[in-house]
Amino acid sequence: MTYNLKYPFSNAVSLLNSAGMTFAQMESKSRYARSAGWWNKQVRDESNNPPPPRLLPRIAEMMGRAEREVAELICAEWYGVRGSDDVPDELRPTVGKLKQLEAEDRVLVGALVDSLDKKRRNRPS
Repeated sequence: MTYNLKYPFSNAVSLLNSAGMTFAQMESKSRYARSAGWWNKQVRDESNNPPPPRLLPRIAEMMGRAEREVAELICAEWYGVRGSDDVPDELRPTVGKLKQLEAEDRVLVGALVDSLDKKRRNRPS
């Protein structure tokens, strides 16, 4: 799957589908927030209406993502509105998960990132 910055929500749906989740499973696991046909059209980049805000909790739960992250994906895809921070789109899922970690786990992740950064800087060019 190639990541298309223009379609961040569709990319997330496609990733789920590539990992083995069927469109029918998306429909049922989101507690019927959207039909299997709607999920299928997302992957095929066909025109769809965005889901209304009231459905975001069910969609976020099905996707295994934070509700805010799903809202950001939808806003970026349908309305062209992105957050003003410097977080690249491909890192947003990771940032959303990091925010949900306990403080001591964040410290461990920070140490891992520092170690990887040090390794990268010490590599011969």
